[in-house]
Amino acid sequence: MADERWLLSPKLIYFSLGGLFYTFHVYRMQFYIDFLGFAEDKAGIISAISNVASFLGVTGWSRLADTLQRHRLILVSLGLAMTLVFESLYLVRLFLPQWLWFPISLLPFTLYGLASGGLMPLADYQILKLLSERFAVSQDLYGRQVMFGTVAYGLVSYLMGFLIKQFSVTALFLVMPLMGLFFTLFLMLMGVADEPRRIELQDEKASLKTERTEKSFSIVTYVKIIAQPRFLYFLLIILSIGVGRQVLSLFIPHYMRNTLLLNSDEIGTIYMVSSFSSLPFLFLAPHLLKRFGTAMMLVIGTVALAFRLGSYGWLLQPGPTCPYRVTLIEALNGISFSFVHMAGVREAGKCAPTGWEATFQAVYSSAYTQFPAIFVSLGGGWLYKIYGGRFMMQLATYMTVLSLGLLLLKFLSDRCCIVPRKGPSTVKP
Repeated sequence: MADERWLLSPKLIYFSLGGLFYTFHVYRMQFYIDFLGFAEDKAGIISAISNVASFLGVTGWSRLADTLQRHRLILVSLGLAMTLVFESLYLVRLFLPQWLWFPISLLPFTLYGLASGGLMPLADYQILKLLSERFAVSQDLYGRQVMFGTVAYGLVSYLMGFLIKQFSVTALFLVMPLMGLFFTLFLMLMGVADEPRRIELQDEKASLKTERTEKSFSIVTYVKIIAQPRFLYFLLIILSIGVGRQVLSLFIPHYMRNTLLLNSDEIGTIYMVSSFSSLPFLFLAPHLLKRFGTAMMLVIGTVALAFRLGSYGWLLQPGPTCPYRVTLIEALNGISFSFVHMAGVREAGKCAPTGWEATFQAVYSSAYTQFPAIFVSLGGGWLYKIYGGRFMMQLATYMTVLSLGLLLLKFLSDRCCIVPRKGPSTVKP
């Protein structure tokens, strides 16, 4: 069948996920400012609250899915909830006075973050399960499936740039439900079916004992398993890299528009080139992982990220050739994103014991995305308003260079793993 030959199911699931997740992602600062009328500091607060909820959701939903073995059901529910909550923001502006927009919008953005936080880790779980169980192929092919999410990222960024230029940011309210519908359809048709854990009713004593045991496992063992030296050092590195990435993710579209004087159409085109630049690296993921290993891939990706941030902080200036120079700089996203993300997913998967795969992917995702986003949103909105975007880019460059120093130190001390193992470990070979 074509599905088995070309692995269509994971590709289409990730493509639809990318469309849903990134429709609002690129233009969120413009949405906060143009549609809701918030300044950068208020936009930062909204983004921070959404990211706090996302941080809670990314681990909470994954642990719930691992416990109940209802990964697909929870993922579908999160996608639909995310879409419905976003649409409610139109009602906030339509029916409420402007002075209420900020306090009232805190609730839908909190719920949006809570729902969106669980999407990526649970989707990664679906992809890895499809590869290993349904198609019986190596999980190293994960990168070739993720690249279709990257294709969706580029296409939806270009599409939304064109639509926003023509019709304003209200075009988001039309595109979001369409993306949510496509994601639900592909996941229900092609995703891995749930195998819910069967619970047999026993006498009351046995049930209480089981409940007590599971509670103890969830609190004590969770911390013990997560707190592997190798995994903790990996999370520290990912956290510091994630700060630089979140500065780009949250503020670069606004920076392009207000400092480099680019329009929405140009920004959409740049983002399409930026996302498409990841495709060859994601396609070659199995070969790159074998050739370089996780530590060296993290080093290469971090160098590219530092150069991107430094270019915005010191080199790029407005002018007729600025869109072309920005496009060249953003082409480095292919290395800075794909190398770090592929190495991160691989390392989290290797460290995860059986039954904790989705949870470890969620912890990695929290360290790379949600946790840095909280601090960048809170401090970044304030810094951007007072000191400007260029100062933000320079500060993020220094942070990324610091993470590069940590990486190089460990890479030189041990080229095989990020932190040498001591004693028994749950890390997979």
